[in-house]
Amino acid sequence: MWAMMLVMAFPVLGIALFFALPWPGALLLYAAGLALSLVFHRAMMTSMTRPVATGWRGMVGGTADVVAWASGHGTVRYQGELWRAREGDDAPLAPGAPVRIVRVDGLELIVEPASDPPPGGGSERTRVPTGPPGAQPV
Repeated sequence: MWAMMLVMAFPVLGIALFFALPWPGALLLYAAGLALSLVFHRAMMTSMTRPVATGWRGMVGGTADVVAWASGHGTVRYQGELWRAREGDDAPLAPGAPVRIVRVDGLELIVEPASDPPPGGGSERTRVPTGPPGAQPV
């Protein structure tokens, strides 16, 4: 946040150039500083509109691989980490099978069988929920 404010302040601070330098030089430096400030501002605004890629919001819609499974509960590997999981639709799951993360309930993932796993596994995100952990995705 402070970096964005600093970039926004560059054009305002550049006005001091007109008191210290001759007009043509000050105008040239001010225009260059303003252009640089606009480029940085656009890059920051673009990065702020990207979807969330961390935390539980980034996990929903991703795929994981089943490590161990028995009677509706088990362990899955998501991006190299092991997570407790339970299935949301009572489908039988076998070790090694890809599953899609439907939602996150505390430290447990609610999963369903993945119909078509993405290449590379564990990195695709298709939807992002708007509620707190444990809420149904929209």
